[in-house]
Amino acid sequence: MSYDPVANQYYAIKMIKHSHPKLSLKTIRSEIEVLTNLRHPNILNLIEFYESIDYVKKNGESYKVVAIVLELIPGGELFEYIASSGRFSEEIARTYFHILIESNIFIFFFTSFSLNFFNGPLTKPFA
Repeated sequence: MSYDPVANQYYAIKMIKHSHPKLSLKTIRSEIEVLTNLRHPNILNLIEFYESIDYVKKNGESYKVVAIVLELIPGGELFEYIASSGRFSEEIARTYFHILIESNIFIFFFTSFSLNFFNGPLTKPFA
C-alpha cells in the first residue's frame, strides 16, 4: 500500500522482482494494455505501471521490480471477508454471485473484442 499526500489517496501496489522465474514482461505488457482501457465499477482500476524501477529495502539492499499501481479497495480481500463471515443468506450470496458473474462477462467480452480488434478476427471457430 502507498499513500499520495498530494491526492490524499491510498493505492495498492503489486511488485514483482525482475529475477522472479515466472516473470513474463510480454504477458504483463498485454495485461496492462487491457487494464488501461478497462472501466467497470466492480473491477480495480489501473493507476500506473512501471516496467522497471529500483525497490530499496530498509536495509539499503535494492533490486529491480515491475510495479503495478491499482486503486485501493478498503476492507481487504473478498475471500477473507467470505471466510470470516461464515455462511451467507441466499439473498446476499445471490448478490455477490451476480456481481462476480457480471464482472467476468464484462471482462470476457471486453478482452474478446480487444483481441479481435487489435489482432484481426479468429481464424478458427471455437470447438
